[in-house]
Amino acid sequence: MGRWRIILNVKLTSQGIRDYGTTTPNVDVNEHLRRDRTNITKNKIILLWNSFYGTRHFGAGAFRREAFKINKCKVNTCSLETDRGLLEKAAAVVFHIRGKMTPFPRHANLRQLFVYFLREPPPLTFENSPRYRKHFNITMTYRSDSDIPVPISRYVKQTNGTGTKHALKYPLSSKSGQVAWLVSHCNTSSQREIYVASLSEYISVDIYGNCGSYECARNTSCVEHLERNYKFYLSFENSYCKDYVTEKYYRTLNYEMIPIVYGGANYSKLGPPDSFINILDYRSPKHLASYLDFLSENEAAYLTYFQSRPLWKSVDVLGKAFCDLCELAHNETFHRIYSDVHEWWTRDSCDEKIVERIIASTKV
Repeated sequence: MGRWRIILNVKLTSQGIRDYGTTTPNVDVNEHLRRDRTNITKNKIILLWNSFYGTRHFGAGAFRREAFKINKCKVNTCSLETDRGLLEKAAAVVFHIRGKMTPFPRHANLRQLFVYFLREPPPLTFENSPRYRKHFNITMTYRSDSDIPVPISRYVKQTNGTGTKHALKYPLSSKSGQVAWLVSHCNTSSQREIYVASLSEYISVDIYGNCGSYECARNTSCVEHLERNYKFYLSFENSYCKDYVTEKYYRTLNYEMIPIVYGGANYSKLGPPDSFINILDYRSPKHLASYLDFLSENEAAYLTYFQSRPLWKSVDVLGKAFCDLCELAHNETFHRIYSDVHEWWTRDSCDEKIVERIIASTKV
């Protein structure tokens, strides 16, 4: 799969502020974050305008100064607030784009940061993004080209870990099922259901949830059942969009199944290498099924997908993101202008024809 190439067209306005228009901001924000912190003393207010799926602190873990202390921020002189009466004093205002945003405020001053916060892909963005497209000057999304990236999860390699041959709790020979899929949305923009239907012609795929004939409670006991009985798990995203990957992938790394992934992220950069199977590495569902059959009969090859997992651990993402936002709130040189943030968010971001092209190519 080809990597995304983005060309940045930056110009300076008469005020000396970078204007990105509808192009992608790809300036190294870390350059700003590395600036001298010794003079940072004044407390900055970061105002959360709405909630993040019912979570008022947006996953930061706490409010006010405590949010930046518990996350061990290098700069912790910020206060996370929810009182809209503090708008005039806020250095940054965070908006969850899929939340209730009305009444939408005006900028209190030219330097105030209006943060475009979103962790869902463009097909699920709904109405708020285009409605308020001209109001934001900083992005905080799952995309790596955001000013502050906030992926769903993040794995890092441990410096003190050692790779060892992984002895499975549930031996390969004890797993009677081949491929499992737990799914609730049956018709998606990524067309994942079409690929699964084709794959099912060549290998057994048991579908749990709203879209299949198998029932399983949506809790840990369900996934444990799948772990005991299946060799592979389909971690297919509902949207094929740049950098978009969800818990469908990350969750499987905690269980003894090999995730079969389909999504727009660069999975090799997300976690343990050689721990997943990407459908885009195979010419067709038939070729993928053939490889899965091979692994099912070759335990040594199957176990290689678990060998590097002990070297990696998941780390907090949202806490780190608010640390970065606190630093930028203090940085007098940080400026952004998005003349149309919705255009940046949606333009060339997703591909809804991947599966269609794969299936069509097998018929040639």
